[in-house]
Amino acid sequence: MKELNIISYNIHKGFSLFGRKYTLSLIKQYLETLDADLVFLQEVRGLCPKGEHSNQLEHLADTLWPHSAYGKNAAYTSAHHGNAILSRYPMDKLENRDISQNRFERRGILYSRLQIESVESPMHLFCLHLNLREKARFLQVRDLLEFVDEKVEAKDPIIIAGDFNDWTGRLTSYLMNFFDIAENQGEDKLKTYPSFFPLLSLDRIFTKNIKLLSLERVSSQIWVGLSDHLPLKARISVEGGP
Repeated sequence: MKELNIISYNIHKGFSLFGRKYTLSLIKQYLETLDADLVFLQEVRGLCPKGEHSNQLEHLADTLWPHSAYGKNAAYTSAHHGNAILSRYPMDKLENRDISQNRFERRGILYSRLQIESVESPMHLFCLHLNLREKARFLQVRDLLEFVDEKVEAKDPIIIAGDFNDWTGRLTSYLMNFFDIAENQGEDKLKTYPSFFPLLSLDRIFTKNIKLLSLERVSSQIWVGLSDHLPLKARISVEGGP
């Protein structure tokens, strides 16, 4: 068995809850304390305005995660942002699929395939950030299911993580027909938004052909206000590792 730590986190483009402070260096510092093998990030700026880090992904990944992937979703004057995956292990088959439902919310699914030595099957990673409107989210999940069916063999392990914006819980219930949800009972559904007083369970980790060992909302005081979300941390086990 091979055990891995996973983080999912919407970093709010590296700004504090109300956008008043640039917090990316603190986010990097505290992410490194979580001992994550895989980090699924949303709202990462791949190109930043003058005066900030020119590439947030490179800044976050340079110390602990030698492998990374970025999918540009939204482009605007002098900058763009999207989803990203940081990994301790080599990744290949990178693809970013556009699932936008309107011109105001540019969304995508970042896909990567992870190969860990001594684990027989490749692990398939999907990092996403869904729309604010529920109808659009269900259409985007239809696209997700088609994407998974296209890329994944039946026995292969899958991780789907990100900001689902599923404040009603209906999307979560629907996805549980296809995947296992990483959620512990008694944890108030691991609410992650807003970071200073979590009320909504927007961030989720779904898996298949993977054993969930633990899950926690990372909620120590140091994280409050670094972004508008709090991170989720899961520990998993996959067959075939030493």
